[in-house]
Amino acid sequence: MADGFEDLGFDEYFEGDGVTVVEWAHLIEEQLPLELLTIYLYHEELEKRKMVFVPRGKRYEQLCKEIFS
Repeated sequence: MADGFEDLGFDEYFEGDGVTVVEWAHLIEEQLPLELLTIYLYHEELEKRKMVFVPRGKRYEQLCKEIFS
């Protein structure tokens, strides 16, 4: 899998200042950066959703503090 991952150039998506959204990230967990922000989306009711932000690393912990404080 490592060779296939490198061939696809995914590492370019995870470097830099931009945003990369990965659906089904658990399928490539070992290739994800050490620091990241995971966002879980839940259906609570028919027209109500819940978002849970899980920061990993100082950059994303600080970002969440700024957004949610």
